[in-house]
Amino acid sequence: MYRLYLKRACDIVIAGAALIVLSPLLLVTALATRLEDGGPALFGSVESAVNGSLFTIFKFRSMPLNTGDMPSAEARSAEVTKVGRFIRTNIE
Repeated sequence: MYRLYLKRACDIVIAGAALIVLSPLLLVTALATRLEDGGPALFGSVESAVNGSLFTIFKFRSMPLNTGDMPSAEARSAEVTKVGRFIRTNIE
């Protein structure tokens, strides 16, 4: 029981510290996405958890508005914004 609570506390502290350290980079990415085509910087995607429950995860938008729903792997380079190309190459 103690191990479970200690792990949860460590997870919260590490996630909070990472958020503080990475917040300038996240802000710059959001502003660049917003300035490029004027749409929202984030979008919500419904994903399935290990136990089958659904949850919404927010992601940075890498494709222009009104592109439609398609997997990222199927997107042509012409359908990806300049900022989207940058964030995709640094993640993969």
